Amino acid sequence: MKSVRILVFGLLVAGSTLSAQVEPAVAVEQEAIRGVIQTAYIDGIYNERDTDKIMSGIHENFNMLVLDDNTLGKVTIQQWVEGIERSKQEHPEPPTVPFTHECPLVQVVGNTAVAQVEVFSGDRHLYTDFMSLYKFADGWKIVAKIYYSHPG
Repeated sequence: MKSVRILVFGLLVAGSTLSAQVEPAVAVEQEAIRGVIQTAYIDGIYNERDTDKIMSGIHENFNMLVLDDNTLGKVTIQQWVEGIERSKQEHPEPPTVPFTHECPLVQVVGNTAVAQVEVFSGDRHLYTDFMSLYKFADGWKIVAKIYYSHPG
């Protein structure tokens, strides 16, 4: 009986180790998604405020869902870009402290993906974002986002 339990335990451990490994094709897609997040989101929106970079990786039908005082609202990418353009007119200089991020989770299934993105300005943790992406003929695009704004 003891040897059967050890065998079953060994098979479970081996199975979980195999499932934790990422297939090479999935790893390539995960890196492509991380690149889109860096270029279109972190650099495009925060560091450089560059519309071309933003639109290179964020779909034109993107929506950000915003929970404010128990009310759910929506911000389109066009509205977000307009706000960035207004901000650039008022403050044309780039941020003095670059924005950085960590991407602890990128899950890919076929042509869909979700990513968790932790956004920082210097040492300050600003946001935890959960992004949805689709892979189009021209590559991965961020299509939706929800987020948590960290206090401080």
